[in-house]
Parts: sequence; C-alpha cells; structure tokens
Amino acid sequence: MNLEDLASSIRQGSVETVVVGCSDFYGRLHGKRLDASFFLDHAATGVFISGASLASHVDGQVIDGLSFGGEASSSEDLLMLFEEPVVRLLPWFPRTALVLADVTTADGDEIPSMPRTLLRRQLQRYAERGWTVRAAAEFEFYLLRRIGHGDEPCPPGLLHDQGGRDYSILRSAEDEWLMSTLRSHLTGLGVPVESSKAEEGPGQVELNILYADGMESADRAFLLREAAKETAVLAGLVASFMAKPFTGESGSGCHLHVSVLDESGANLFAPVVGDDELNPIFRGFLGGVQHLVDDLFLAYAPLMNSHKRFVSEFFAPVANTWGFDNRLVAFRVVGKGQSR
Repeated sequence: MNLEDLASSIRQGSVETVVVGCSDFYGRLHGKRLDASFFLDHAATGVFISGASLASHVDGQVIDGLSFGGEASSSEDLLMLFEEPVVRLLPWFPRTALVLADVTTADGDEIPSMPRTLLRRQLQRYAERGWTVRAAAEFEFYLLRRIGHGDEPCPPGLLHDQGGRDYSILRSAEDEWLMSTLRSHLTGLGVPVESSKAEEGPGQVELNILYADGMESADRAFLLREAAKETAVLAGLVASFMAKPFTGESGSGCHLHVSVLDESGANLFAPVVGDDELNPIFRGFLGGVQHLVDDLFLAYAPLMNSHKRFVSEFFAPVANTWGFDNRLVAFRVVGKGQSR
C-alpha cells in the first residue's frame, strides 16, 4: 500500500485511525495515533514529534544534552515526513493503518544520525557500484507473564518452567496459540514469515522472516519486533527481546543474514572454486566487518544487559572470530554456491 491507496481507503471509510511513527536508536516505535482525516490534511507537510522522546534511554529517561547531529538536538521538536513512507494496515486493530516516517529537523533538513537515514546512505554507496544488499533477520525472544497485584509494579515472569528443548515441536505447541496469531499478523503486515520454533530457554522462541533488499529488510525486522510486542500485550503477555533477561538461561540474539548481489543478480559472496573458500570480495567484506566491530560495538550491544549475554558456552559471540557454519563464532559463513 502507498499513500495514494491509504488516502483512498480513508475517504472510503475503511481506515479511521493512522498510527504515524519512527524508530528511535533502540529500534522502538515512537509516534502518535491520528484521526484519519487529520492525517490526510498533514500528509504533505508531516507531523511533529518531540526530540526528547527519541533521545530517551531504554527506561524512558531523557539523555541530557544529546545532539542528533547538525543543528538538531533533543530539546526541540522534530518532523516526521512521509516522502518515502512504509504504509501498512495493522491486522490486530480494525480500520487502522501504520505509516513509518523519516525524521528531519523542524525545517525538513536531513538528520544524519537517524537510523533510516544512516542505512539509506550506506545503501546508496552500494548502489553507486551497481550492487544490491540482501538481508534477513532472525530474532530470539522470551514470552513472559505479567505478575503483580493492584497498583504494584508488574515485572514479567517465566511463561514455562522447563527449558532446554530447542527445536522441540511439543514445546512449541505450548506457545502456538500466540505464535500462530503472530505469524498471521506478520503476513497481513506484509512481512513474510519463514518459520518459528521453540528456543533453548523456558518460554523462549525464535522467529525468522524472509530476506529482502536493503531498506525493506530493515523495515521488516523493525515491524516484526513491534508486531510481536503488541500481539503479546493484547494477549496479556510480554515479548522481551532483552539480550540476557535471566542469569543462567539462554540469551536472545538477533542474527542478520547478509549477501550482496551485482547488477546481473549474481551473489558476490558465491565461491569461485569450492564451498570451503572465500572469494576476494567476500574476504574483503568479512575483513571490513571484523575491522570495524570495535567501533560499532555500541550499536551491536548498547546496554549493560547486552554485555551480559556474552558468556562462553551459551552460543554467544565472545570473540571477534569467523568460521564456516560454526555457532560459536561472531561471523558465521553459511550456504553453498549462490546461496552463500
């Protein structure tokens, strides 16, 4: 669906509410719910959002003095613009659409540090070479109960007592009442699902989505997390993507599967001779990722809890290593031929 389709649906009365939002630096959705007619009146000019909401820590506290780069800072309003929006109907709310926007200054100037802006710039560098990035995300997360009484805080509790049943169909049957709904929601949201399964921890699950080009793959990953959280909330549960919510239990990771295609659609990572070697372009790509891992580590592991996941023998990357189909390394080379 594009903006013209959305406008037509609004005029026909099939959409009454439009959720407009953007990603913060933790991949959380921030924005507003708009009356559909109000959205139509402001679709061309955009909608304001508080810079402070995007400059908040994971606990909601505003980070003092944060600048977004250039002239923008957390003390001013920013603008959500709909020039290249992601438009989806929300399957779990009737007559409701979601519009993901790009964030600019109040004057419409680009903010270089915004996640989609950063990604768009990197993808443009690939496009200048005639290359296309393909990617898919694979998320692990816990389904948790809310516990508490009255006005007391409601911390989440384990949904299941038993763990250690990775890939167990019986264990996944315990969660299927919710996971089947989530898969259906994602399909309706335009996020094709590959599979879901039980993970190692008690109440831990994994969800894989189909690969896509560049920005679409990132948008799908973003929408997956929001869909999982909202589906769980509406069922009275919590979907936690924390890296290490429970000491002694399996942590949750996000695995990114990446390949690069040339102008003809051929995979630039494909081996030239045999599947046990790396061609020069892939070797350069892998070397670049390893070289920059220290500089990018605050993006990979932004929170104190993120670092608690890096424990030996828990299938977490504890060293800057690579290998062929090895779950103990940070960068895993998988696939054969054009599927490398």
